[in-house]
Amino acid sequence: MRRLSSLLLFLLLVSSLPAHQDLVSNSIGQQRGSYGQDSEYRLTLDGESSILFHLEAPVWEKTERQEGSALIVSTHTFSDDSVKTEHYLDNRLISEAEGNTTRYFYYEDSGILGKTTVVEDGLLLEMELYAYDAITKGLSGILTITKTGTSISYFDSSSSKSWFSYLKDGQFEKVLQVTPNLQAKEVWNRDTLLESVRIAYLPQGGLELTTERNGQEVREVYDEHGLLISRISPSLTTGYRYNDERVLVEESEEDLKGSRRVSVYVEGRRVQEKLYRDTNLEKETRFFEDKGKVETLYDNNLPYCDITYALDGNRVLSIRYR
Repeated sequence: MRRLSSLLLFLLLVSSLPAHQDLVSNSIGQQRGSYGQDSEYRLTLDGESSILFHLEAPVWEKTERQEGSALIVSTHTFSDDSVKTEHYLDNRLISEAEGNTTRYFYYEDSGILGKTTVVEDGLLLEMELYAYDAITKGLSGILTITKTGTSISYFDSSSSKSWFSYLKDGQFEKVLQVTPNLQAKEVWNRDTLLESVRIAYLPQGGLELTTERNGQEVREVYDEHGLLISRISPSLTTGYRYNDERVLVEESEEDLKGSRRVSVYVEGRRVQEKLYRDTNLEKETRFFEDKGKVETLYDNNLPYCDITYALDGNRVLSIRYR
């Protein structure tokens, strides 16, 4: 009996300890195992709350509490100090609220989503009704009703290229999902075709997308990875270059008058821009992480003046002639 009492006391003490855990995470708060000091994201679990950190700075705090059969999840985002509150019932999202705006979710007896409404300060702003394919049960259409008008969207994933269409105020758009990251569309205004598209697959891989609107064509070439390589319009030709990680490193624009603009990027941030007239360099701009910049003016390809701007990019701090 004494041994049993000691065991019960031990279990009581253990259960009263705070359930604090530090785990490796990703940018959306998914658990990735035990935390290590070199981890970029950390998820801290403490009872009913969890906090996601990025490089030790808090990103959001999420708190869960049970009220009867309902689960209430509250998420505080630190960057904008916003709070979103979600209500779940039987593992279904019933409502989500942020500020004075709340979206409500209504389900059919079969469990599929049938309708959503958006209410702000007690007034109905939007209603969406959902339709599904009778055989595949996939989403086939959405009717959206707002104060400014009504729109209808259709979806089809049964063909080799899935697509959806959008109809509002007599204008009809059909959007074709060419690749997971690329869409093409046709636009009609009642019986008049406003924008057409042609797709040509290239022998070496990739594709060429030609869009025509108002009698003018824009031609875009994508490589086998879906990266935009060039874009040719009636007034401008643009080329793009990427590194081995498929991150943009250079963008080059040339107009019909022979002016050329070359922008250089490092880790997605523009760091340099050069302006040419024919083959002559006219201006070079260097951009800094703090938003400041320095412009160097050229004459006959030789620098003669440096202009330093403030952080807003508009106010001139100094002008130095060489």
